[in-house]
Amino acid sequence: MGLGIRKVDKKHFLIRTSCMKKNQFSWLIIFISKLCICQEPETQSAGISGLYENQNRESLHQMTSLYFRVNPYDREFSQFLNQLINDPAISTKTFNKRTDSTFFYFKGEYKNFSPFFFKAIRTEIILAETEIVLDDSTGKTDTIMAYQLLGYTDGSNQGKEEVKQEYIKFKKRIKKKFLSIDPTEFKNGTETTGQIQNFFLPPYSVSPLTAAWGKLTTSNECIFVITLRMKVKQNIAILP
Repeated sequence: MGLGIRKVDKKHFLIRTSCMKKNQFSWLIIFISKLCICQEPETQSAGISGLYENQNRESLHQMTSLYFRVNPYDREFSQFLNQLINDPAISTKTFNKRTDSTFFYFKGEYKNFSPFFFKAIRTEIILAETEIVLDDSTGKTDTIMAYQLLGYTDGSNQGKEEVKQEYIKFKKRIKKKFLSIDPTEFKNGTETTGQIQNFFLPPYSVSPLTAAWGKLTTSNECIFVITLRMKVKQNIAILP
């Protein structure tokens, strides 16, 4: 199964965000694997499903609070959205509302916020609607929200090591709360230029959380990325 992802070259993966649903697209930079969707979840009773939902929201809430300034899991989604868009710590904003022909898209750069162990030269936040392919054989799709935090360093060996170590520390911090599949590694010849890992919460088949690090050769920068995926139901962020 795939995620509507197109491979640009051996070093970069981009996720296509359908801002123009027909012929035009906005591209959201992200290192992401094609294995964001695992096997179908088992059917659960309403009671067990509700228990899973509460436990999973708490796991996501705890992780998100460590890194994101505005947490979508501890308030109504409309309140979260308003606080994110109007956050005084964010500058250089790009904001496209949802229309009949476009998906919602918000991007901003923080002035001083850097929740990482390394000192980021730039920290960006992105919230965007995106379409994922649930089943390649049938073409079944769904629309979810992607919430991304991106921390940048320079393209030096030190910068590369900083984002790589952040990625390793992140995985250690959450490993007891989430299931995971084997990471995907990116290489340029013999050089490792990035790695990505998707994390899962039972009984859901779509990964709600992805972490990645990588080297952006076009801008001579290195990057650490956390991606949350969610759906919105009755003004509440839920697992996809």
